[in-house]
Amino acid sequence: MHKSVLSILEAVPIPKMAEVTQVFNQDSLKDCVAELMDQLESSGVGEQIKAGMNIAITGGSRGISNISALTKATGNFVKSKGANPFVVPAMGSHGGATDQGQKDLLAQYGITEKQVDMPILSSMEVVKIGELRDATPVYFDKLAYQADGIIIINRIKMHTGFRARYESGLMKMLSVGLGKQEGADAYHAKGLDQLGLYVEEAGKYLLDHTKVILGIAILENAYDETCCIRVLRREEIAEEEPKLLIESKKNLPCIKFKDLDLLLIDKIGKNYSGAGMDPNITGKFVNPSIESNPISKIIAVLDLSEETEGNGNGIGLADVTTKRVVNKLDYASMYMNGLTSGVTESSKIPMFYDNDKQAIQAAIKLSKQLNPKNLRMVRIENTLDLSRIMISESLAEEAKMRKDIIFNEEFHDLTFNEENNLF
Repeated sequence: MHKSVLSILEAVPIPKMAEVTQVFNQDSLKDCVAELMDQLESSGVGEQIKAGMNIAITGGSRGISNISALTKATGNFVKSKGANPFVVPAMGSHGGATDQGQKDLLAQYGITEKQVDMPILSSMEVVKIGELRDATPVYFDKLAYQADGIIIINRIKMHTGFRARYESGLMKMLSVGLGKQEGADAYHAKGLDQLGLYVEEAGKYLLDHTKVILGIAILENAYDETCCIRVLRREEIAEEEPKLLIESKKNLPCIKFKDLDLLLIDKIGKNYSGAGMDPNITGKFVNPSIESNPISKIIAVLDLSEETEGNGNGIGLADVTTKRVVNKLDYASMYMNGLTSGVTESSKIPMFYDNDKQAIQAAIKLSKQLNPKNLRMVRIENTLDLSRIMISESLAEEAKMRKDIIFNEEFHDLTFNEENNLF
């Protein structure tokens, strides 16, 4: 870093910080596999699964609690009916839009042939099975289309880029996920503000024109624990998913402090959010049709997760980052996301500095609040795990007045190593 820049940053004070625990609703299922098996048996869907049938079970590209165990249990249920289950990746263009890349992504979430005890058949080959009203083509994974039945498993959650009756969930996995690269590209080409409408129309079309048997909807609490499972027969999916989306919003974690000067994020990555850092947490969206209401003036990102394997999608929403992040970036995977979604902002590179300390000082300088006693600053590990966070001294009184905030330590200076990176 040039000396003239360093001379400015060296004079910027960093406030003392303290770790606190944010308390959220902790309701969860004690045994999610048992709950799933009970619902599968009581739903009567087993009557549709006959001996010798080949049943495709979807696997997605998001980290979902207990997904490996739930996928295995679903496969065991299928096998108990004498049928042959297999897992098919349903993740659009993720994994670099390659067969092996998508299989590797599943492995990160514990979905391997050994762990789920069934084959994983990964292919980017699709079939065109029809068109929507405006002639938009409807593509579908060839392996799933050729199967005798399809079971969709996914978490119901707010999407990071659009608002609609159906966001992240069963209908999106059916249309965009199983649409592979071609399907994802066709719907995203309409723009993020239209994506929800196409997810709904294409999803309903596919429910009528493919062999979907059932959907398994998963809801998680703010601690990423399974709190609800719903087994939905094919004819129930379209009606019930919007209700589950409303319910899921009640469980969304948040940063309980608003109007921040600086939000410091240790790591971003696709394993935390499809957007790298969840805009539902930061309040900063790339889709102009969603009203952005950032909780912080400045966002600084210090690193990428190992699991994201260089895909720094979302780094463009940061104001400041580190050279470490830039050196880790896998531009091919980032640009594949950008080309498919049509969103360029997420892949832009912000100002970057040699180490954590410089990046933090630059972010404070940009916030224009140079008095450490007044700087409203929060540090989080990522946008998925928001139970334990760090707050600056200026937030102390506000925190002490809240029953859902617990102090874990006294305020202290942040500690840096010899390279001026945070411990």
